[in-house]
Amino acid sequence: MDLNEIIIRCLKCGQKNRIPPDRLSKKMLCGKCHSRLDELIVQCFICGAKNRVSDEKLQARPICGRCRLPLYKCSRPVSH
Repeated sequence: MDLNEIIIRCLKCGQKNRIPPDRLSKKMLCGKCHSRLDELIVQCFICGAKNRVSDEKLQARPICGRCRLPLYKCSRPVSH
């Protein structure tokens, strides 16, 4: 085992995957279930559904797959 390898747990199946540093910028897949390793699970505040969102789509205001409402609101400074 190389000390520079990073271990990433798959959110779908729980498998631990060793990722060499040169593969971090490429599309990373789980060795067991072949799902992407760069996705996050975001829970909807309205209906409670858990949504799988990739890193690049996180900045584009993703919507919930069940209730179709935005998963988060943009925060703006409030002046009183």
